[in-house]
Parts: sequence; C-alpha cells; structure tokens
Amino acid sequence: MGLVYAHGHWTLMIPKDCNPTDLVKTTSVSSYEPKVLEPEDSHKIFLKLKVPENVLVLLLATTGLRISEALGLKWADVRDGLIHVSRSWTMKTVGETKSAASKAAVPCSPILSEYLDGWRRSPENL
Repeated sequence: MGLVYAHGHWTLMIPKDCNPTDLVKTTSVSSYEPKVLEPEDSHKIFLKLKVPENVLVLLLATTGLRISEALGLKWADVRDGLIHVSRSWTMKTVGETKSAASKAAVPCSPILSEYLDGWRRSPENL
C-alpha cells in the first residue's frame, strides 16, 4: 500500500498534503498478557523436549539469537567459545542477518557447548 500511495503522490493523483492514514482509527492497546513461567516449570518443559528441539531452545534462551539466525548457523560458526552469526535462514532461503549488529559474535556457554557437541556427535548426524 505504501508503494501505491507513493505512486499516487508521484503521479499527482493524490495531493501532497493528503494523508489517507489520518482517516484510519487504530488502537495500540493489546489484550495480550504474557504467561510467566517459574524456573521449575521451564525446566520441566525443557526436559520433555527431544534433540534437536531442546538444543534449539537452549541456544535461543542463552544467546538471544533470532530464530532465523539460529537456523542459519553451521557447525563451523561455533568456535573458540563463540557463535559467529553470518547468515539467516527464513522460508527455505539463506540470506543476510536482520541488521549489521546481528553479525556480532555471541558467547557460547559451556552448557550450551556441551549440548551442541552431544547433538553433533549423535548417531543421526554422523
């Protein structure tokens, strides 16, 4: 719609002082209420997850990576105690990260490293 509006301005079909969004009523109030889990409940859920989902959850929770960044990782990206983010994976497509700041390396905790190594060495990955 933004392109249609811009084209309307460019072709002078829409006056420059006209903003169609002035006529739109919106609300920014959300009825969403986050569900806060106690650490014990989070741990119970984590223990029910199987590989590789549990590794992915641990990766996201301990690094703050976006899901597309985590899915874009390769084994070579995890080295020297760091996770080097250089790509994303969305809708079956490998691409750039969302921002330049996303390419900063993030620490890989010893526990996460242990889970990643266990997953990498699992028989289904050999």
